[in-house]
Amino acid sequence: MADSNRFRVPAGSRHSFGIELEFIVAWLPPEYKDPHEKDAHLLPPLLRMDGSGFDTTIEILTHIRETFRKHGVAVNTPRTIEASASSDVPTRLRNRDRWDIGLDSSVEEPRIRDYSWQGIEVTSPAMWATKESFDEVRYVINLLKSRYRLRINPTTGFHVHVANGKNFFTADMIKRMGAFLWAADPLLSRLHPPWRRIHEYSHSLRYKSAVSCLNLDARRAQAAVDQLTATHGEEFDPIRVTEWSDTSREELEHGGKEGWEEYARRRGEVGPFMVVSENLDDGGYVEGNDEGRGKDNNDGHDNGDGGSGGDSEDSNLARQEEDDGILDDLSPEDHSQHGKVEWIRLDELEDIATLEALFRICQDRYGHEDIYELTGPEQIDVLLTAHCDVLFGHTNFSALSKDEKYQILVASSPYIEVDRSTGELDAAVKALVLGDHESGSELRHPAADREIKIDAPRTIRKFENLAKLLELDGEHSELGIEYVGRAEYDEATKTTRGIEKLLRDLRDYAESPGPQDEQQDLDEQEEDVGPRNPESQASSPFNPSPQDRSPAPRRTKLRPHNLSDLPVRYKAELGRYSKGIRRLWDRIPWVPSEHSRKDPGERHRFGDESARCSPEECPDHARASIWEGLAQIGACETAAAVGRLMHGVEGHRLNYNFYFYTPDALTEHEVGTTDPDNPNPRTIEFREGAGTLDGPWVATWARICAGIADWCRRARVDDFLAVLDRIARQEDKDQAALAARKAGVEVEDYPDEEYYDVCDLLEDIGLFAEAAWVRRRERESGPPR
Repeated sequence: MADSNRFRVPAGSRHSFGIELEFIVAWLPPEYKDPHEKDAHLLPPLLRMDGSGFDTTIEILTHIRETFRKHGVAVNTPRTIEASASSDVPTRLRNRDRWDIGLDSSVEEPRIRDYSWQGIEVTSPAMWATKESFDEVRYVINLLKSRYRLRINPTTGFHVHVANGKNFFTADMIKRMGAFLWAADPLLSRLHPPWRRIHEYSHSLRYKSAVSCLNLDARRAQAAVDQLTATHGEEFDPIRVTEWSDTSREELEHGGKEGWEEYARRRGEVGPFMVVSENLDDGGYVEGNDEGRGKDNNDGHDNGDGGSGGDSEDSNLARQEEDDGILDDLSPEDHSQHGKVEWIRLDELEDIATLEALFRICQDRYGHEDIYELTGPEQIDVLLTAHCDVLFGHTNFSALSKDEKYQILVASSPYIEVDRSTGELDAAVKALVLGDHESGSELRHPAADREIKIDAPRTIRKFENLAKLLELDGEHSELGIEYVGRAEYDEATKTTRGIEKLLRDLRDYAESPGPQDEQQDLDEQEEDVGPRNPESQASSPFNPSPQDRSPAPRRTKLRPHNLSDLPVRYKAELGRYSKGIRRLWDRIPWVPSEHSRKDPGERHRFGDESARCSPEECPDHARASIWEGLAQIGACETAAAVGRLMHGVEGHRLNYNFYFYTPDALTEHEVGTTDPDNPNPRTIEFREGAGTLDGPWVATWARICAGIADWCRRARVDDFLAVLDRIARQEDKDQAALAARKAGVEVEDYPDEEYYDVCDLLEDIGLFAEAAWVRRRERESGPPR
């Protein structure tokens, strides 16, 4: 079938996401003295409120909303909420186009009495997983930290919701997400403080889900779903696994066959497009870009506004039946902005040297400079070669070392994706022509204004103090220490341009390596390990930066949390906020495996402290190994069955929350599952993140969550299973070593090159920049605490 027919079909774009940040705001009545008056110039302003009780709580909420509004951040108010209630926006998306300021009764500060405290939960809008969205998240966090004295403690959390735009995920997508998160849970937990996986609001799904305790299997879960289907009829949609050619779900979403055909027709006009072939040996490709770029799961039937359909690295789209499912239909989105999918995002590439090398290499190899005339692999080859030329002065990629190749991958990764381009490349002028576009309304919200203000008096005062400090003598000058003399300082501060030059010179000197650097590194390594008493932190309980970290040992791989490295006061401090953490502490490094089925953190039947039982047999204890759990998830025929298996037993809140895909959530409302008035938000919630006000980490973890969903959708079956196998092999090694140490056997650590850590996992699923960020955080700050 060399001359097989080819088909041109639409391709999708991104997922949507939202975050929830919990923190505590300090406030006092006007007549009370500031407890940290001496340090007030180093802290944000103290919120002053008259009165007490719930009226004051409302005033605090109003104050934060007003701060958002003044700084250009769209925020919900009673007026906007009332207006949204009468709009034609689907119920589940109402009030989701703005930030929301609310309360969380579980967030509290019971130990520090110098202030009055108010627990707050800030919820972001539903946003597309784009750079602009992550920048807005960071901006909002910086705004909060600059305007209020905030505190985080073990009662606070940070959650990320990932969704398929305005539609449900398909059954295949839920199965893949469930399987991946079940398997990767121990590795992903290394990105969070160790105690989060045993916290009452973020229990690991390997400990407290129905499938982990083996008290429910896929057959019984599916039987319960079938019973509900018989009871509720068409009002209950369990989201069944369907063949890729089955359009019944799309027709249901769009009000019938005619609605779906109109929707498909429109998508056929606006694109972006993908080409597939009848021939199983003839790979599909993104039109104009690539051969063999595609997908193999069938979750694209209703991926709607947040789909990430086209970004697959699959090399054969046509193997639908062989690869279990099937071509993503990649349905159109109302927010479609551009009509073409590109592999290299030249609109994001601003480095002139790299662009020049890119065009030159394209001309040398292919006789023209039109990058988008190349196939996807050819585009990527040119991009990697261009970075090789810029970074190392030659184009022989194969001659590079492993570390040098990694540098090139990190440099190139932001520009390699199937995504909507912001324009068409004009090869004649080597520039992008931006296209006109219109954003959709369902998830649209205004971007935050970025207002930069300079405190001129304070800046000048700092310069004066700096000049006094830097009036060094000749001995220091001979040592090579640069300084600013009084005459030079006086001359520089006469003009704005002079101040700018002086600031640049000082910054360049501060960032340059010096003889003091080695001693500074040694001093940092001698810092204490573990959490500091909040009341002793610079005489202030406020810690907007990442909490309680210390420099990591000089090791490239992120090994499991070593609890023996933590001081006794670390666990004691946590225990003051949550009693369950101390009781379940020994459970943290363990998961059920063939090496040990005995839960070290719980020795009684659930709900009965006095009853003794065998953890290996008790249905209230985790017993399922990684492969036993994967087998049950893979055997499910509906998303509802997966949701039931992944849900917490006895009401436990899990670190990965599939509640909105459980039978209870799909049947709890009077309207049908696909009815616009159904309030089900249709998200998967990532709950293991600890409370934080570290903007870069919040954005990075949100990108990781969205990236996991993106990879689960687009990965080929063989690639998907290969990653699960690597995870399982490493888990087996870790659990074997843990069991041996508990038995008194001395076990040596195997070398880094044999260890598969969470950063390796992130790279395997295409999140190279995020992996590099995590490694840098570990190097600079140590393990999260």
